[in-house]
Amino acid sequence: MCMTGEDALITLFVALVLLIVVGISKKIIQVLRRKRDLRWWDEFQLTVPAQQALEVIGRVLSDLHACELMHVTSDKQVFSRRGAPGIRAVPGSGGMAWGDIPLMVVAWCIPLSSERTRARIMFSSNENVHFAPAAAEWFRQTADQEFREIIGEVRQATSQTSTSVAPPRTPDIDAAYAVLKLNPGASWPEVQAAYREACKQYHPDRYSGQNLPAPVGDLIQREFKVKTEAYQLLKKHLSQ
Repeated sequence: MCMTGEDALITLFVALVLLIVVGISKKIIQVLRRKRDLRWWDEFQLTVPAQQALEVIGRVLSDLHACELMHVTSDKQVFSRRGAPGIRAVPGSGGMAWGDIPLMVVAWCIPLSSERTRARIMFSSNENVHFAPAAAEWFRQTADQEFREIIGEVRQATSQTSTSVAPPRTPDIDAAYAVLKLNPGASWPEVQAAYREACKQYHPDRYSGQNLPAPVGDLIQREFKVKTEAYQLLKKHLSQ
C-alpha cells in the first residue's frame, strides 16, 4: 500500500516529536544525576589550646586561601569563598579551577585537654551549583588536597607562635623581607603568601609565548630570581 503525502507528513511529525521527547528526557536525566550542596570534611590534632588553634586556622584561611570570615563562635568559624561570579554548573573534573568554585568553609576546634585540640575543617559547595558525577569526585579529591595544605600551614604557624625566642635577624634577612615587601619579622605564612603573589606577577611561565622585548623579558627573569632567592633565605631563616 502506498503512503499518501499526508501520511508521510504525519509520520515525519511523529518522528520529530519522538526525537524531541528523547532529547528532553536525556537532559532531565542529566540534571537529576547532577549533585549539589557537596560536603567534604576531615580532622587533625594540634598541640596548642583550642582558642589559639582556632585563631591560627582563621588566619590561614583568610590570608592564604581567600576566605572571608562570616560568623564566629567560641569553637567555630564560618568562612565564605566567593569563587568566580556566575558559576551554576561544574561539568566535569579538570574543567574549572578549584578557586572558581563558591564554597563555605567551616572550622571547628574541640579541646581534648588544656594543650591539645582536635580541629575539623569542612568544605561545602554552594547549593545553587550543580556538579556532574565526575565533578563531584573531583570536588572531594581537591578538597582533600587543600585540607592537606592547610594542615601544613597551620602546623607551621602554631609551631612559630609557640616558640618564645625568634631566630636573630641579619641585614641580609631584613633585605629579604624588603624584597618580598614584608615588614621585618613577618611570619612564615606571610612569607609564603608574599612569594605566591610575586610568582603570579613575575614567574616566566606567565609570559611565555607573548614575544616580549628582550629587555622586558630579562627584567622579569631577574625579578623572579631575586624574589625566589629572598624566599629561600627566609625559609631557611624561619626553620631554625
